[in-house]
Amino acid sequence: FPVTILSRNYYDFIFSNFHYEFLMGVLICYFSDKLRFSKLMSLGTLGLAIAIITVWGYEVGDSDNIKRILVFGFAASLLLISMLNLEQHGYLPAPKFLMLLGGASYVLYLIHFPFLLILNKFPTMLGIILDTNMMSVYNYTIIFINIFVAIFLHQKLELPLTSFLSKRFK
Repeated sequence: FPVTILSRNYYDFIFSNFHYEFLMGVLICYFSDKLRFSKLMSLGTLGLAIAIITVWGYEVGDSDNIKRILVFGFAASLLLISMLNLEQHGYLPAPKFLMLLGGASYVLYLIHFPFLLILNKFPTMLGIILDTNMMSVYNYTIIFINIFVAIFLHQKLELPLTSFLSKRFK
């Protein structure tokens, strides 16, 4: 009995939709220098991605695994390809803040879930009951705190540590 449950969990993990979506991103990264489109083609691809999400996005449910990959994974891939092409052609300069946020994205990925768990408990721990509007404001505040802490940790911990380790192990 436990072996069946365990093997089903392994199967679900190995064949998770997230892995297919991650693989799409890896393939785009690998082939990004070969996927060159004109500005017009890039804008068309961008429009197609938005159209796919607009037309079929509401039909995707939590258990629609294949639909999710086809609609959101495929559309996100088209979106990424078109944005990369627009950036490479100089039509979409990346703002410095977004470059900084991109650099801190791994730290943000690592800390966001624990921060969400901890910070979402604060009002209850303090005996504060938030109405719908205040909850929205609080949730946006949590997002900004997450981003601020990620950037701080990226600059003060990740970059110096990466530099130190790359010099140490060259």
